[in-house]
Amino acid sequence: MPAAAPKPVTVIHDPGNYSAESLVWDARLAKYGWNKDQPDDESYSSIYFSLLSLGDFGRYVVESGLHHFSRYRTGSEYPEPLDKKPRFIRARWKKFVASLSDDQKHALETLVRDPGPERMIQLSILQYRGDDLLTDEQYKLLDSVYVYPKAVNDEYPAKDARRWVFRRALSLGWTPKLFGVQDRSIGRGRGREGHKAERWGKKYQWMAYHELLARVADNYHPSRRFDENQPYEGLHQITGEREIDPSLPPIDFRAFNENGGIGATAWQPPLIQLEEWPPTPLDFNQYRGDIRRFLADMDSEPTVAGSMFRRDRGGNDWVVLESVIKQVDPQARKGWRGLREQAAVDTLLIAADAAEEFLTDLPDDPHHQIPDLFDSHGHTGCCYVGEVGRVGGSCCHRHDQLRPIEVGNKTFRLVPTVEQYSWEGSVLDCSIGETASTVLPSTFIQQTAGLTFDMRGPSWLNAAGHPIFTYYEEEGNDSHAFLVSACFLRNFLTEHKLALIVLHWFDRMELKEDHSGPHPYAESRIHARMSADLKIFEDTPRRSGRGLG
Repeated sequence: MPAAAPKPVTVIHDPGNYSAESLVWDARLAKYGWNKDQPDDESYSSIYFSLLSLGDFGRYVVESGLHHFSRYRTGSEYPEPLDKKPRFIRARWKKFVASLSDDQKHALETLVRDPGPERMIQLSILQYRGDDLLTDEQYKLLDSVYVYPKAVNDEYPAKDARRWVFRRALSLGWTPKLFGVQDRSIGRGRGREGHKAERWGKKYQWMAYHELLARVADNYHPSRRFDENQPYEGLHQITGEREIDPSLPPIDFRAFNENGGIGATAWQPPLIQLEEWPPTPLDFNQYRGDIRRFLADMDSEPTVAGSMFRRDRGGNDWVVLESVIKQVDPQARKGWRGLREQAAVDTLLIAADAAEEFLTDLPDDPHHQIPDLFDSHGHTGCCYVGEVGRVGGSCCHRHDQLRPIEVGNKTFRLVPTVEQYSWEGSVLDCSIGETASTVLPSTFIQQTAGLTFDMRGPSWLNAAGHPIFTYYEEEGNDSHAFLVSACFLRNFLTEHKLALIVLHWFDRMELKEDHSGPHPYAESRIHARMSADLKIFEDTPRRSGRGLG
């Protein structure tokens, strides 16, 4: 059953008008405002200013959330918008024309012949530019010729919403006697930075606000903003209101005590341990810091097969669906500067009989990546991690089916194997210092395979509880890979008559403090397809660089 509409908020008229209850509220709230020399343990001003004055919470949280809803209750009629065409008053027009001199009539010949609203706008532009053709009295007469309908504000009344949140925060238990002194010390000197401790009062405000948002969503029509008329499906449609992802695993509070949460991970260690990490590790000692030796050693460059196939310490085989592998010379001065190799793998699913033709038509473009094909850069604040892959509200970053993609003047149906996810620290959730991110199986795979989400890795388990997909990284290393069980992938591709498209890329360079001048580097891109028996068929490598001779 929907939650009952908030009883204290009964004024649903034009928020610009004062009702009798509004006047009562004004008198009631007067005692909560700021009073000079009032002790912190008696003052309500921190909540008052945050919600009812110029504070950000009332304007940017309460109002921005509630403007998604109208003032019309569900079950009642939502009036159609009024005709916004202005009404022409002929008698006023005749009076204006009669006031014109012969010279003015000649100058305004087009306007006099066709007194449409557009002509009025053109004349107003002349006035603002200083090209005054009329007297002030004549401009007043002209302005009165068209009468425009009064604008109607159909949105849920923001002023009443702010008052309700204020009253509910107090009824939930916030009092200046309990929290006033501490809130004063917490809120002092932190400015507008995102990553900071919040007042106790702010926490009560959040609870009250989300309660109001839930009640209004259950009882009022969504607002018709920008001529949109879509049903309200859930909070995922109001991305700015999803401040905390409750499906992210909690982080040990000690991580915040020690370093403010910087570097703390939301995920538990993966369920598997690979025999070798990173794939094809480099021995930088042989290059002795010489970039030309590094570029000349083509035998040690990463290959598609070497980047794709992994084995864990239990003897199980895995296939990489997405990876970013970074290796830097550990002996380089200043740590990260020096010789560096970076490699990446991205994959797509396509009908097996179209894979070879797709690779033939795929553009030879060093910047052509999967996000460019699908116009999607992953879930960032739009979905909770626990929602990705589940049946629910629509999201443009969800890949739930093979979709037509134009490549080389031909149409192919493809779907990514993974979906990127990130939840921004400091911007959305001020309780975390950095962005929480991971890679997940695409919705197409999750819904087809029927997997169970597990926080270790994170991973996705089959009915027997064995990991089928896992996000893999090791502490102290920036590299990561998203892996699928080779046995599962073989069966999945066979059952659905699919092939795996592989986009493999790597570069080698030297990171230097001096950014000027042409520095030697090597870059290589290979497109490949993997058949259901996990055999790889590679295209010709696209190799480029500078100083390779």
